[in-house]
Amino acid sequence: MPKLELLIVVLAVATVLWTCAHAQARAADAKPGAGVRIEPIPPAPPNQDQYIGFKLMVPWIEGYVRVRFPENIYSPMGTHFLDNLAPGIERVSDVKVPAWKVDETTGALSYAVETKEGIHFSGKAWVEGDVVHLEYRNRNTSGQPQDLGSQICYDLSTAPNLGEKVTLDYTYAWFDGAYQSLNETTSPVRDEKFAKNGYNWVIMLYKEDPETSLFAAQDQYPWWVVDQRADYPIIARETPDKKHLFALTWDHTVRRLMTNTNIPCLHTDTLHVENLPDGGEKVWKGRVYLMENDPERLLERWKADLTPKP
Repeated sequence: MPKLELLIVVLAVATVLWTCAHAQARAADAKPGAGVRIEPIPPAPPNQDQYIGFKLMVPWIEGYVRVRFPENIYSPMGTHFLDNLAPGIERVSDVKVPAWKVDETTGALSYAVETKEGIHFSGKAWVEGDVVHLEYRNRNTSGQPQDLGSQICYDLSTAPNLGEKVTLDYTYAWFDGAYQSLNETTSPVRDEKFAKNGYNWVIMLYKEDPETSLFAAQDQYPWWVVDQRADYPIIARETPDKKHLFALTWDHTVRRLMTNTNIPCLHTDTLHVENLPDGGEKVWKGRVYLMENDPERLLERWKADLTPKP
């Protein structure tokens, strides 16, 4: 397995083991009729998880979705940022939660971080109707080319009506030509893994991307890769009453869909760039849809919204 892929796996496992033990925070319900709202997560007291992220709120979501933006960033030099206190992960950078800027006219949130090693990362989020737009950037001024990777985690542990653990019933994607629950996926190791772990941790590869070494690596970790491949780079979570859905995607960069039901969380990861030259920058654009539960309408909107491929 390539070193960067292995580091992704190690960080994901460490993060999950820690986060599952520290995912009890809850927020007050969003005010009725307030529409979609976002607000920065403030720095936590010392010796607690430190999130560079924002709360995503809408009236039909109890509490809020915690968007960890990013959960981590890493390079061959090591881990530059990890938002939780998972033991055994050495940070090569001393990153503090930055002050977010709020555009008073548009309501857009933004931040920027530069490490002493010359690894920059920044994020911007803004609301347009029932969509939250995301822009995430990596820039390299380390003096040499770098492989950089990040994970953006959509943490549902703070949203009780989206956050039922263990089950895959409410998590959906398009595969085998249909929109269906990830509970319909198969894997030779699924039953064995579930019996051992007591929860589902599923990775689904996107059909337009090449095969990876994750199938071999799954023997070492709690997650498993399903037999099916996603038709579209979209993963969705429905409310138990089936009235609404929460869906996310990134333009042209999705390699896999993932859900870990022990948190639970959703991912369309990873965001990575190989051999980014000194002075180079990589930009990712994504969206979160918060809408009535109409999968066909979601797909139509995604196709219409898709940014032209660079």
